Amino acid sequence: MRIIKRKLFWAWQFEKEEAWLNENSKEGQHLVAVSPLQIKYEFDQDPSKEYTYRIEFLDDLPSSRKGRDYLEFLEELEVEQIGSYLRWVYLRKDKDKGEFELHSDLDSKIKHFKRVRVLFLVLLPMIIINMINMINLFNRTKNLFSFLAAGLTIIVAMLFITGFSSMSSKIKELDLNKNIWE
Repeated sequence: MRIIKRKLFWAWQFEKEEAWLNENSKEGQHLVAVSPLQIKYEFDQDPSKEYTYRIEFLDDLPSSRKGRDYLEFLEELEVEQIGSYLRWVYLRKDKDKGEFELHSDLDSKIKHFKRVRVLFLVLLPMIIINMINMINLFNRTKNLFSFLAAGLTIIVAMLFITGFSSMSSKIKELDLNKNIWE
């Protein structure tokens, strides 16, 4: 039986999204398709199975040579790609086939969080420039459309700053743990 669920996760909440997918799997609901733009997850019901889900932000697009090579390597480890969106890939492995950790050491976790943080760092200047333009437009026109556009770009900029800050905090925490264990 196909189950459709809608849930919103921000890009910096991929660990929370993984936990949610793994909880669904424990309940016998297994992800078969994902559509982040529609905030839509499709699950098949099968209480006899359980998977471990991971979400990875790749260095390159999954369709690139490097991305395909990496995903083929994971396939050899019996990891299945469920879906992708830009450089994000949704992966799973049958629990009966062993543990599934993409980042088992602190250095690789830090590297992954830094990749996600760069996403915000690259897009944030464009969003801030757009926000300034929308605020200037509102100051010139004083109409409802420009007010709403300025407000929306301010909200988007705040979300991106939140994402960047969240990734930076996690990197700092992992660096601190790394220094403690060394």
